[in-house]
Amino acid sequence: MQILVKLSELKSNVPKPDGAGVPIEEARGTLGITYPVIRALIDEGHLTTSTVMTHLKNRKQEFIDPVKLEEFRRDYISATEVAAAQSTHVRTLVPRLRAIGIKPAIEKSEVGQYFYLRSDIESG
Repeated sequence: MQILVKLSELKSNVPKPDGAGVPIEEARGTLGITYPVIRALIDEGHLTTSTVMTHLKNRKQEFIDPVKLEEFRRDYISATEVAAAQSTHVRTLVPRLRAIGIKPAIEKSEVGQYFYLRSDIESG
């Protein structure tokens, strides 16, 4: 007898440790960014993580502090999001914003993507 299971469903039904935070993959999806960008945001100290043992194969997994994730979402917006909202491209947007004195709060050279303070974009 064989039992077929979807690995994605199995993983989603495995309980995460209490108070662990937000899994990196979930946070990545929430922010709409790639894994290398979220990894750089963590490495540069823009997001904080904790490592805990999970029930899945008793492995260590990194979780993002949910408070820090929400603070990041509240304070920053990616150039990609801004460009999409303005129906333009990041390559056009960034120079245009620089020309009016709005500089990225987090440079692409630092994490692989431009991020602006939401307050700068909303006031600009």
